[in-house]
Amino acid sequence: MICIIGLCSVIDLWGVAKRYVNNDLSYQTQMEALPSQSQAETMLYNEIQAKKPAHYRVYNMAVNTFNETNTSYFFPSIGGYHAAKLQRYQDIIDFYFTNTSYKQNDIQDTALLAKNQLRQVYYQASQMPNFPMPNMGVLNMLDTRYVIINQQAFIENTEACGAAWFVNNIKWVNNADEEILALDNFNPKQTIIIDKQFSDVVKANEIKADTTSKVVFVNDDVDNPEKRVYKVSTKTPQLLVFSEIYYKDSWHCYLDGKEVPYFRANYVLRAMNVPAGEHTVEFVCQSSTIKTGGIINLIGSVLLVLLLVGALASPYLKKKFCSKEKIQ
Repeated sequence: MICIIGLCSVIDLWGVAKRYVNNDLSYQTQMEALPSQSQAETMLYNEIQAKKPAHYRVYNMAVNTFNETNTSYFFPSIGGYHAAKLQRYQDIIDFYFTNTSYKQNDIQDTALLAKNQLRQVYYQASQMPNFPMPNMGVLNMLDTRYVIINQQAFIENTEACGAAWFVNNIKWVNNADEEILALDNFNPKQTIIIDKQFSDVVKANEIKADTTSKVVFVNDDVDNPEKRVYKVSTKTPQLLVFSEIYYKDSWHCYLDGKEVPYFRANYVLRAMNVPAGEHTVEFVCQSSTIKTGGIINLIGSVLLVLLLVGALASPYLKKKFCSKEKIQ
């Protein structure tokens, strides 16, 4: 029975595996060719290849942004689909991206309109009924540098904040409701929104403005999604905001190799205190759940192997012991 089950399993797995790994790689080539690009996506892809920005994200309005995966195949996207969603990010989507009743007040600011073509497009579209007006402040803090308007055109957002930036003005809020509402008509480069529960971590009294401060995102060749590295230079203690989702259960922050605390900002992002000087900041994904699960999986595999060995050896051992008993 064991041999029959094993043979059936091998035949089944072999057939599936051969679809992905075979001699001529025809299936693999076919799978890689499946995603297609619109004219706008092709134009954007060529521009990114030419400019090679260290960090950026794309908002594709030409598709069902938060229920498709094609865009994410080619670009870092603020959209996409996953069955298990982060609740706070979903709140941002529901409040400020798909909410047709939301209208941003400062979209009519003539000074801002003159500097950003994307605002001009949104201003014209805001006159249309039931148009889902995205929150420019949220777009900027997510480093949404490119917005695909339709199948033929994209626009560069000149207000995107980048991978990380310094902020000196703190707006304290009492709870999650106040925190998400405070994102309306705010400038993420000037203001950071922090829940009072993090008041013990935030060293607000030490913060001093320094216009010469610099932060550079270090992008490795493989763009490892489980590690983010930043080079920081500042003459005074500063608050540093990162365009990355806050998830304290898996992500750990290191300052010059030493683990340090960080906190949530702007409802979904990460932020931390940075002392004066030259520093290297690293965020590393180290999930204790995955580690524990791996150990449990290993123990289970060992027990399964021992059980199989015992099952195979059982008839031989029974025969051997029975023979000894007859002789005695």
